[in-house]
Amino acid sequence: MLKSVEKLELLIKDLPDAEGARRFYEQLAEKFPVDARRLEKNHGLLSDVLTLAAFSPLLAATLLQNPPYIQWLNRQRISAKVRAKDEILESLARFALTSSQLEPNVLLARFRRRELLRIYLQDIRNLDTIAEITEEISNLADAILEYALRLARQELDNRYGAPLEIDKKGRARPAKFCITALGKLGSKELNYASDIDLLFLYSADGATSGHGARGAVTNREYFVKLSEYIVKLVGAQTGEGAAYRVDLRLRPHGRVGALAITLAEAVNYYKTAARAWERQILIRSRSSAGDAGLFREFFAAVEDSVFSRIETVENALQNVRLSKEKINFEKMSDKGFDVKIGRGGIREIEFLAQALQLAYGGRDEWLRASHTLISLSRLADRKLLSETELTELSEAYTFLRRLEHRLQMENGLQTHLVPENIEKRNLTARRMSFENTVKFDARLKKHAADVTRIYTRVFGASGDAPKLVLPFGAAQKDSAEFELSENKKTRPERRRHGQMRGLPPQIVASLEKSEIKMDFSRAQLQIITKLAEIAPHFVETLSANPALIKDLPNLENEFSAGNYCERLLAAVKGETDFSARLAALRKIWSRFLLEIVVFDVEEKITLGNSKKLQNNLAEASIEAAILIT
Repeated sequence: MLKSVEKLELLIKDLPDAEGARRFYEQLAEKFPVDARRLEKNHGLLSDVLTLAAFSPLLAATLLQNPPYIQWLNRQRISAKVRAKDEILESLARFALTSSQLEPNVLLARFRRRELLRIYLQDIRNLDTIAEITEEISNLADAILEYALRLARQELDNRYGAPLEIDKKGRARPAKFCITALGKLGSKELNYASDIDLLFLYSADGATSGHGARGAVTNREYFVKLSEYIVKLVGAQTGEGAAYRVDLRLRPHGRVGALAITLAEAVNYYKTAARAWERQILIRSRSSAGDAGLFREFFAAVEDSVFSRIETVENALQNVRLSKEKINFEKMSDKGFDVKIGRGGIREIEFLAQALQLAYGGRDEWLRASHTLISLSRLADRKLLSETELTELSEAYTFLRRLEHRLQMENGLQTHLVPENIEKRNLTARRMSFENTVKFDARLKKHAADVTRIYTRVFGASGDAPKLVLPFGAAQKDSAEFELSENKKTRPERRRHGQMRGLPPQIVASLEKSEIKMDFSRAQLQIITKLAEIAPHFVETLSANPALIKDLPNLENEFSAGNYCERLLAAVKGETDFSARLAALRKIWSRFLLEIVVFDVEEKITLGNSKKLQNNLAEASIEAAILIT
């Protein structure tokens, strides 16, 4: 039998970070000698634990903090099947019983970290495909959200009683609630360090039963409090971090929108007010926790708005490309290759697939798949991608997602940058099973080039009008006739697009989607350009409500604020519905604030006067809000 040191060296010699694995084992033997001796007797388990340590210092630290996890891993590592949400939820319930002394948010963070030991071991051993790995990571998030929802419901019901709604026959019944997943969680493609994008929906307004310690409240108040509590349980930072970072900015009206909204409000928003990129987001949406039937009802009502039968191919491609350019404008880094949003990266594959889905999915339900790899396969089935392109995109997606996982699981950070430091890059290459950086760089370059070539084939070069994407093998005569007819339809739109060149991409995207027709004056273009440079937040205000562009102030006039409260109330006077009054108030408030900002940026008013005007507007807004409630 080999001695301990000889066995250790034999097991770590081919690992990507042999020194890290050795250091881990030495620390384990020093702090927990009994656990180290037990581990040494199990050759297979020792090999797995050392492999985890070599691939992830984060998980090595987890094992050192919780040595009983080693024997737990021994029981779990044999099975390679993807565990469903319900199975993980059962494990979480057992974990909670043995960890009852922990605060709920700490419990959820620890459970997630423990489960990652099992999932990442399958990942680095290549026992599961990338689709299976991301599905199980997503199932883990679903289970944690479901558990948090149950805890939160119990707490809120104890305070206020159960929320009720009135059915068509006038009878009270329980109101339904659903946590809707968007983005990568929505398509079951979550990675190890992803934010989780969520939307909270409830079935209808009403009130709680009042059978609680604090009496009855409205359903809106109940479900907003419920959503806040869920976010706290899942996302509150502790000394051990949070289970997840929760992102709620994709909900209707973004940061200023209600945290939880009714089914009717959500349907109305996505059918009448949502911008193109917001409808695109719903391609990857599903029920993550709560009442799945409520989500099905919601999506059935908005599906025709997401996949429109009257959407032109050119417009669909243009909207998606502008969304991508907006992301590039805001987040691109010059510090190295970004596997997510870099040129030839994951986001280009996702947006390419989604653009073609939006372009053709209105007339072909087969294309309406949320998972990227499935949607690529179906697009190839319809000849919108060639078989060669399907192979290249699938291989690139798999490679880039595995690379993303290796980068993130080193220290548990939400990073997408391939390190430029030669030692770190060498380590990354070894963790990707390459002998050296030369072969790794060559493979990375090939995949990025393949993605870029196909992306350009679909969208055209930057600055060009999008090309018409026709099925491979379509008759040349039919293609020419189709292109000619489309060109005749879209000449005015192309002229309009030419007038908007130089504007921030998010403004262009909003105008392309809207029905607003206008010729920009030189002064308006200068104002928008200057806002983009000095006050980019207000460019977002314009993109959210492009009608405000028509109301940009004439700087040749003197600034006149008048009585803000009277002007705000006058704007909402004709509205009888509370939601309509609130929407009108927000719109006029945005116009007044933008007016102040423009005069400030152009130095037509002093800084002191600008602050005073903003204070006056804030006080008037509060007064007006009180009066209209």
